[in-house]
Amino acid sequence: MGKCYYCNIIINISALLLENPITSHFEKFPTPAVAGLEKELRGKHLKIGTLQNGVLSDAHWHNDTWYGTGAAFQVIELLQKMYGFQFSVVRENRLGSQEKGLLGLVYNEQVDLAAAFLPVTALYSEYTTFSTTLDMGEWVAIRKRPEKLASDTFGLLEPFSTNLWICILCSLIVVGFALFSLMRIFKRYCNTLAQRKSLIDCWWFVYGALLKQTTTLGLKTDSARVTIASWWIFATLITAIYTANLTTYLTISELPLSVSDIASKRYPLIIKTDSLIETLINNNLEELHVTYKNSRKVFVNSNDDDILTHCISNNQSHVYIAEQPNINRVLHQRIQTQQGCPFINLGSVYTSPRAFAYSRSFRFGSLFDKAIRNLVETGLVQHLTKMHLPDGDICPLNLRRVKRQLNNTHVALAYYILVGGFLLALIMFCAEISRKVLKQRQSRVFTKESKISLPPAHFMNMLLSPCLDYFPTVTKKFINGRYYWVTSCQGEVRLVPIRAASSLIFVKRMRSSV
Repeated sequence: MGKCYYCNIIINISALLLENPITSHFEKFPTPAVAGLEKELRGKHLKIGTLQNGVLSDAHWHNDTWYGTGAAFQVIELLQKMYGFQFSVVRENRLGSQEKGLLGLVYNEQVDLAAAFLPVTALYSEYTTFSTTLDMGEWVAIRKRPEKLASDTFGLLEPFSTNLWICILCSLIVVGFALFSLMRIFKRYCNTLAQRKSLIDCWWFVYGALLKQTTTLGLKTDSARVTIASWWIFATLITAIYTANLTTYLTISELPLSVSDIASKRYPLIIKTDSLIETLINNNLEELHVTYKNSRKVFVNSNDDDILTHCISNNQSHVYIAEQPNINRVLHQRIQTQQGCPFINLGSVYTSPRAFAYSRSFRFGSLFDKAIRNLVETGLVQHLTKMHLPDGDICPLNLRRVKRQLNNTHVALAYYILVGGFLLALIMFCAEISRKVLKQRQSRVFTKESKISLPPAHFMNMLLSPCLDYFPTVTKKFINGRYYWVTSCQGEVRLVPIRAASSLIFVKRMRSSV
């Protein structure tokens, strides 16, 4: 009902323009030749060929007669109302060439004109004469929408590129090494008593600063403080940028895809047989053939809906080169029935003017051209081609969703990091316990079996070493948390604390007794 309603409005508007009149737009007073053509055309029967091409042009069989449908025949009906001619329809399924298809009918003058949105190219101009341009035709690339976007397991890494993650890791290593070098040089040349820190301690400090953790590493020099302050500023900016980009990535569905990916990644192309795109590619015409010469081409003799169902839905990488606005109508119907947009429109691949085609013996082309030009300028043709379609883009590359509920799959990497951290901590805990137990066992064996015949490490032990030769029974034992020299003097067991001032008393007594 809506389609007929709009068509009647357009016809009524055109009738008003005729009364105004429409011919006055190009000629205030028609010449005798034009008036003669109009008189000759009125009541004449024309044979019109058409192409099965979706909403643009088609025909259905009823009561042993073809009846034209689509935007092309709505234009023909307007022309019929203007000039009063009669017509019959001949339907073709293929665009063809000079020997076959719709162009073959026009070339061989089996029809007077072709009422279809035919692409105006240099090759087709050899077969026919085109009318005034109806619109600018557009062929777009359609492919299946990727199922995983931000729902990827490692989606938390997507806000930064791989190179950026590598640079951040390298920065952490370099800053930790620089901090260690500054502290080492300062301790060496300034003769400070500050405790020496290892390289691992410095790396842990830099890593903790990046993750906003506390540390026990004390910075005694201004150079080290300036270094770590610069690192804190760097870490603050990096974490803020990462947080903002992660929020944007998880809430806005943006696909890193474009038309250029078709040629660079060599996606297979699905193309209708006997279409303009097939003609351009097979005959090495236009730039289209050069652009996609390395891509595999699959030519299919089917309609848009079947191609989307059987060729695109089951193949993630296949790309269908479809004509507008036919593909928009099919996608819009799928959105209404499936409550979603499983395909994406990557953008325009090829554009070409579209027009009607006249046979060489058709004498009324000038009349039709003037009327068609007026319909195009008033926007009626554009309205007919986009009738019943929404104003916005259909299945765009970016859905522009700003709110989305996340699930566990989106943050799976966080769970992996948590579990991995616990496992690593458990392994390190077992290693520390094993090292501690082994060290205690070695200490016990040394306490029981070793004699004090080795050179001691402390300066107090160096004082005692000359005297130990007189007491071969002196041994070292760990008692109540401290180490003692154990010896017997005049039948009594004596304990001498190691690294204590009382060791001097023991030395003096031994020397006096000797």
